[in-house]
Amino acid sequence: FVWVLLMSLFQAPLDRRLSYASVSQQLVAQVPPGECIQTYRVRDQQRLLLAYHSGRRFSPDDASCNWLLMETRRRGAVPEAPPGWVKRWDGARPGDRSERFHLYARR
Repeated sequence: FVWVLLMSLFQAPLDRRLSYASVSQQLVAQVPPGECIQTYRVRDQQRLLLAYHSGRRFSPDDASCNWLLMETRRRGAVPEAPPGWVKRWDGARPGDRSERFHLYARR
């Protein structure tokens, strides 16, 4: 009984802190509807969770996309902008200090 009570009290705050929903919504707010997003160094699990929460298509292999999403896993790490791309957004889940996403748009 105690376990059920604790889970019901803390499930929503934990979900908000650890879920990919908020970061997905922030990310897709930057990208026009219908545009694909190419991923680079984004792990499969993260790519699938971002796609689930955003309703967008993330493709690791589609070089024709005008948007590029990169992931860093070290605190304070900032990837160098690839040639021909300009940084538009970066963000992370509220409870994660190491995993960070960086969004670039094709020039």
